[in-house]
Amino acid sequence: MFLQIVTALISSLLAEPEFVQINGLGHSAQEWKSRIIYQILTDRFATNNNEAPNCNLYNYCGGTFKGIQNHLDYIKNLGMNAIWISPVIANTDGSYHGYHATDFYSINHHFGSADDLKNLVRACHEKDIWVMVDIVVNHVGDVGENFGRVNPFNSASHYHSRCDIKDYNNQHEVEYCRLANLPDLDTENDWVKNQLAEWTRWLITTFDLDGLRVDTVKHVNKNFWRFFVGAVPTYLLGEVFDGRVDYIKGYTDIMPGQLHYPIYYTLLDVFRSKQSCYKIRDRLNEMKNSGIDHTVLGSFISNHDNKRFLNMQSDWNLLKSCYAFILIADSIPIVYYGDEQGFSGGDDPNNREPMWNSGWKQDHQLFKFIAACANARKKIGVNDALVERYVDDQFYAFSRGQVFVALTNKGSNGGDVSKRITFHPFKAGDQLVDYISGNRVSVGSDGFVCNLKSGCPVVLVHG
Repeated sequence: MFLQIVTALISSLLAEPEFVQINGLGHSAQEWKSRIIYQILTDRFATNNNEAPNCNLYNYCGGTFKGIQNHLDYIKNLGMNAIWISPVIANTDGSYHGYHATDFYSINHHFGSADDLKNLVRACHEKDIWVMVDIVVNHVGDVGENFGRVNPFNSASHYHSRCDIKDYNNQHEVEYCRLANLPDLDTENDWVKNQLAEWTRWLITTFDLDGLRVDTVKHVNKNFWRFFVGAVPTYLLGEVFDGRVDYIKGYTDIMPGQLHYPIYYTLLDVFRSKQSCYKIRDRLNEMKNSGIDHTVLGSFISNHDNKRFLNMQSDWNLLKSCYAFILIADSIPIVYYGDEQGFSGGDDPNNREPMWNSGWKQDHQLFKFIAACANARKKIGVNDALVERYVDDQFYAFSRGQVFVALTNKGSNGGDVSKRITFHPFKAGDQLVDYISGNRVSVGSDGFVCNLKSGCPVVLVHG
């Protein structure tokens, strides 16, 4: 009997860590479908007292949790009901972006205190704004071999052997070697896995978070993600920086929520480069045929890792077309801070401009456009599917529920575009209003004429 007890004890100690799911830890993917996410770089959004300091884009500029809290009405008026903020934990010197952790259990003092973060989350929840925090489990900050600087991963045994990624097509290198010389956590090590899960659950419960954005997903082996998804039962929005549908499917089968890079590259082709709108149909069909649940992916057209759209294509109406699609289509929309103010930064860090340069203007044309699309989305049921209504090389129209959207890739200088729409969700005699222009449209027995002035999208609802 004694031998049996000892054997059982040893087996339990050697077994892979398991976690029982906890109800109420954040929100599910289904619940997140009701959200429109506003992505914020904490250091670049607002300071405590709305100062406007000069900003060295390679270092801290002064944005804080309190600064975000002071502008929640701006975020709400934009139509957003969730924010995604930078990683919140202590980082190496100068790491304003938050991706170079040193102490997983300390809050980055540049952003404020733990109480400041709690106050931000509490204020958000009072306004029905959910909070998503960015996390990194692939690597820590650039501490060389001085692992004692990192809490709790303070031993060389917690990391993969040193090597650098030289070939990004070599999946083994991508998962086991250092990204940008950053020490790579050994996520096959049971102790490391356990610590990462415990820390993540601590982060969610301590600060009452609603979900997590997960950095560098493709740099960590899939067995770890199978463990982690079971250990952390909340919506996880992963980053697999790749536009290939078959490649990201290998991750969505494990972590269904991912950034929608496939549609991002498609929207760039169609609206930046003015390629055929049939590409939208083809991409959506490819997603459907792959079996990926695209409704829990996060769609975007700008972020902190990619040039802003307006850096690549200066036509505001083409940016509007991208946002009309993102905000009304049936993935989870993400708006990158500053796009609503016409920011046009290029490669990192130029796409991480200080928001205070804009003055948070709510009368900006792009602000009002995004707000209008966000409000139209709120008329749609979260499970209403996207239905294609018309497509040709220069025009794409779709509906969700009783909201109809028409887009063109011709841009502001391409003249007006008019199409008669006969396949639509409305009834003869319905009166429609364009949420963008305020123009009214009557539905006849033969449909209605959809007129896009100077390439500006149309968003029709009952009016």
